[in-house]
Amino acid sequence: MIDSISVLHGKKALSSLKEIEVFHFTLQQSSLLQLFSDDLAALGGPQVMGVNSRASIAAAKLRLLLSKGQRKLLDAYSDGCVSLLIFEGMQKVTDMAPPDELPGLATLEQSRDVLRLASRNQILLKLVGNDAFAYDIDNEGRLVRLVANFKGGGHNKINAEPQVTELSSHSGLHWVPIRKRPIGVPCKRRMGTPLLPHP
Repeated sequence: MIDSISVLHGKKALSSLKEIEVFHFTLQQSSLLQLFSDDLAALGGPQVMGVNSRASIAAAKLRLLLSKGQRKLLDAYSDGCVSLLIFEGMQKVTDMAPPDELPGLATLEQSRDVLRLASRNQILLKLVGNDAFAYDIDNEGRLVRLVANFKGGGHNKINAEPQVTELSSHSGLHWVPIRKRPIGVPCKRRMGTPLLPHP
């Protein structure tokens, strides 16, 4: 890991932070996160009107259970002092093994496990002051984006494999790093300019 340059965060220097940090949830915290994720999934997940504000409330309630050090780490990421924050200690989304073949995209978009995972991600984004959004037009502007071999072209052939493979994230093509212009991320930062996702 590369140590970051000492930067000002309030009145304290954060010279001990690294480019990559790990945030550990306690069992109590991860249980509450799972409960909130289940509640949002039951409402229909991030795409449903009103769930965004409920995710904000869930993140605020969860934040009350965090230690001072955990809150400091979240704030450091929000302020751009940490490049990558890894969350550990979360509960399983499901105990089921992955299927041999994926159901269709429309079925997966309504899957309780997918909605639970998407809802959990939305709460995690809220913890660091970001909002969920779609990165491109492959999913018609929805907040939840599933990337898999839904339209053929992958190593494993699907039923009704097309003659010509569509160039999208819903095909099974091998992907290389995206070279599109960065898109502005809606976020609330206390210092500097808004974060941009890297291509």
